[in-house]
Amino acid sequence: MFHWHGETFDLPAGAELIANSEACENQIFVINDKIVGFQCHLETTADLLTLIPEQFKAELIPATYIQQEDQMIQDEKKYSANMHKVLFRMLDNF
Repeated sequence: MFHWHGETFDLPAGAELIANSEACENQIFVINDKIVGFQCHLETTADLLTLIPEQFKAELIPATYIQQEDQMIQDEKKYSANMHKVLFRMLDNF
């Protein structure tokens, strides 16, 4: 999943965590099977994965979980295809 954030949050009361990673503790959660919260960008497209690094280059500092521009661009098709499958499957289930 594509992330572009420097902040995070604690889970709201009654939330069930359904996705996390080493880089993002609270990635996706649900509440009462009616509310879904994300800390990732499933809507990302190949165009956005090219534009975002150009616009926010100053944020691409070398760090453990910060992917560099060349890697983002290299992986853009893989990101978009996989993320959209997850997004559309989730939306279909609503």
